[in-house]
Amino acid sequence: MKIKLYSLSVILFFGLGLTTSNLMAHGGAAIDDDTCVVQLDDGRVHFSAYQPETTEGSEYCNHLPTAEGKTIVVLDLVEKSLRSEGVGLKIFSIKDAENMLVDIKPKPLQAGVLEATFVFPSSGRYIAEIFDNNESKARIPLDIDFVNWPREIGLFLYNLARIAIVVYLLYRLFKYIKRKLARNTPAIEE
Repeated sequence: MKIKLYSLSVILFFGLGLTTSNLMAHGGAAIDDDTCVVQLDDGRVHFSAYQPETTEGSEYCNHLPTAEGKTIVVLDLVEKSLRSEGVGLKIFSIKDAENMLVDIKPKPLQAGVLEATFVFPSSGRYIAEIFDNNESKARIPLDIDFVNWPREIGLFLYNLARIAIVVYLLYRLFKYIKRKLARNTPAIEE
């Protein structure tokens, strides 16, 4: 019976881990698993966006809640090699790539941080492009007060399938335990 309870606890542990991994999102992620980290040449850059006038100290990556008020974008250069070489930043609308909201040329950053403050003109889809002097580029799609329904529905269905698998496995385990207990229980005679 101890082995069966151990098996049940292992299944529950991994099952719950599968269903909650997406919920941790940015906050609990290691640098290698952080979705806000992009590869640029042979270095990594951490992208963060803040909207202090509307959401206080919340940190965002790809999805920002509003186009209202100032937005502060911060690039943290993880590797020191990028600091001496420097990086630049462009932010523009997908619909109008010619009009840059931010256009910072690559420059050495000894502190390893590049910051830009600006205002999004409207809700919609934008691109943040990080680049260096070697013409390496990394692009981050930005959704500003914009719901990407195909992506959201896909994530919902994916998580629903994972939960269904865990529930099915638990159902099968309980059914197995019930059968084993029924076989091992002696019949009561009157």
